[in-house]
Amino acid sequence: MKLTFGKVLLISLWFALITLPIVGIKMVDSTVNWCFGPLIIGGLVLAGGLIWLGLSRWQAIANLAKRLVSPLSATAGQMVKPSVIKWETASILILLCIIPWMFSAKHLNLAIDTGIYIILALGLNIVVGSAGLLVLGYAGFWAVGAYTFALASLTLNCPFWLGLVIAAVVAGLCGLIVGLPCLRLRGDYLAIVTLGFGELVRYLLKNLPALTGGEKGLPNELMSGGINHPQILGWVLKQPIHYYYLTLIMVVLTVIIIDRLNNSRIGRAWIAIREDEMAAASMGINTTKMKILAFIISAVWAGFAGVLYAAKMNYITPEAFRFEQSALILAMVILGGMGNTFGVILGAMILFILPWFIRDQLPAFQDYRLLIYGATMVLMMLFRPQGLISSKRRQIRIGGVAEGVTVPAETQKP
Repeated sequence: MKLTFGKVLLISLWFALITLPIVGIKMVDSTVNWCFGPLIIGGLVLAGGLIWLGLSRWQAIANLAKRLVSPLSATAGQMVKPSVIKWETASILILLCIIPWMFSAKHLNLAIDTGIYIILALGLNIVVGSAGLLVLGYAGFWAVGAYTFALASLTLNCPFWLGLVIAAVVAGLCGLIVGLPCLRLRGDYLAIVTLGFGELVRYLLKNLPALTGGEKGLPNELMSGGINHPQILGWVLKQPIHYYYLTLIMVVLTVIIIDRLNNSRIGRAWIAIREDEMAAASMGINTTKMKILAFIISAVWAGFAGVLYAAKMNYITPEAFRFEQSALILAMVILGGMGNTFGVILGAMILFILPWFIRDQLPAFQDYRLLIYGATMVLMMLFRPQGLISSKRRQIRIGGVAEGVTVPAETQKP
């Protein structure tokens, strides 16, 4: 799409219009207060970002490169684009490192929790988006990671970094246990089994008070103390700002590792299984091994998120891992775009931050939160079933112009 200043203006106005009920209206004692400052700032930032991205990446820099190096005009655009993308990524990371110093404690905790849910959504995207296996009990793996670290910390005084490894191993073993009997199941049947696993974990945590504290959670009067915070060279990281940077680092590492997985032979095997398992098996892919591997790696990431959640909250209960959490994480993957890393991040941010804005700015609409979720998902399935940012497929043109061309999935012909 060719970006013009008119389109930038229309997009900015559209952004202000759809966010007006969320950001621009604040209820105070049944009185409506209009707040246009955040809308104006958000519109200006969006307009500036669109101009910078559109003009720098596709128009201004590419045209300048073609004029200066005319003999290499065929490759100039391709040479410029990767460096621009690196600068954009670096700019975003620098911004994310600076903005927490401008946050209040409430907004900082919101950012940390959003990062934890991003890790969970990216982990679920491995098994749902890449391998095409529907999982409805992902919160069970999250609970396993959180309780494993909490128990190790309270009973054995296990440090955070060792607990991170132990919880990931235990969650991965649970992924293996769940994955083995699910090899012959597909679709709704697989979803029901994983849903049962998530509820089974939650009820075991509630009904084993001697081990897990039951509904009282951990820590309690039987297991007193506190869940260990991470330490670096004797420096205890227990402030919200510390957890913000730790969560940011884990999100970045998750994105890098999952991106490498998606571009590896394992990731291509998962995509082949998602598209047609029988065809993938006929091409020599060990579908059994790949599906189990998807379950294990996805569960490992839930274990990481569980450790981070338990250390940050310093208190966990079984009710924090209800089926609603599994459904919310799955909705993040579907809304953002199954199989697309940055789409999943966007979906996680929208579905986690939006309820917070409704609760903070529009408390009268708090009771309609699930209705808003449902309406959003219905509209997405009707008008954009591939998600906000659709997944991409690799395409090889035999005897043609190029190999390894990446094209949007929805443009593929059957």
